[in-house]
Amino acid sequence: MGVERGGRLLRDEVVTHEDSVSLDTNTILNPAPDYIPVLQGTKQAFNEFLPKVALSYDVTDNQTVGVSYNKGYRTGFMQLTLDKANPNVRFLGTVNPEYLDAYEVSYRSNWFGKTFDLNGNAFYYDYQDQQIAVLDRFFDADIENAGSSHAYGAELEARWRPIASLQLHASVGWLQSEFDEFTVRGKDFSGNEYPVAPAYTLSAGAMYRSTRGWFVGADISHTDGYFSSLGVANDPRTFVDAYTIVDARAGWEWEKYTLTVFAKNLFDERYLTSTKAFAEPLDPEYGFIGDERTVGVTLTSRF
Repeated sequence: MGVERGGRLLRDEVVTHEDSVSLDTNTILNPAPDYIPVLQGTKQAFNEFLPKVALSYDVTDNQTVGVSYNKGYRTGFMQLTLDKANPNVRFLGTVNPEYLDAYEVSYRSNWFGKTFDLNGNAFYYDYQDQQIAVLDRFFDADIENAGSSHAYGAELEARWRPIASLQLHASVGWLQSEFDEFTVRGKDFSGNEYPVAPAYTLSAGAMYRSTRGWFVGADISHTDGYFSSLGVANDPRTFVDAYTIVDARAGWEWEKYTLTVFAKNLFDERYLTSTKAFAEPLDPEYGFIGDERTVGVTLTSRF
């Protein structure tokens, strides 16, 4: 059995300084609108100890299981925020540090003369004061602290080399998330799932390398639908549909050179990566599209 114990002792200092001007919204329709000077700064310090412990056990010569716990941390800071009742007023708000208790179980194995690897992980993440970006109707993205939230899931990965020149791989991921306590400006997001947290992802691929130097490979990945970034309200208008992408490459290796022809998004899948929708009926809705098909050639040399 292997045992790993340790931790990190750290100190973060966050310093901000602003020397700028802000548009006076009361004069925005004037031929020559006025500007308000802004001069301010902050300084904060954070001291943290982040423990970590891990255990591993060789069940057999080719199988190992393990468990681990570690404490995660993201520093706090001050952010400049507009007063929603009076946009001319700007104030500094405190964003508390984010803390994470991460529990994981792992499995590692190899089979058939180490030609087949099967690995898996299961995890549970418990957040306190998670830092989440929240969009308001003034087109501002403020960072807010979710009182508590959690996520859990699992990952499974397999790699197989049936012959020396061919390698196959596949993986699947599963994720569930939820805000346990999260209220911002009178809006309760408790019970909602995280933005950009697809319930499952799938991928598979193959690579063949000839002893004569040429190679060819392809990968396919599928992402389940999810709520866009800033979509903490889980508004259906911010939901992104599932999409599948195929990449391919082929080439030739000789001496110190590699010539590769590649295609990303081979079948030119049309998909969105994010959408935005605001609170008021007249506010715009828009989205961000994924990369279109890209074909190219690269030549690399090793010295």
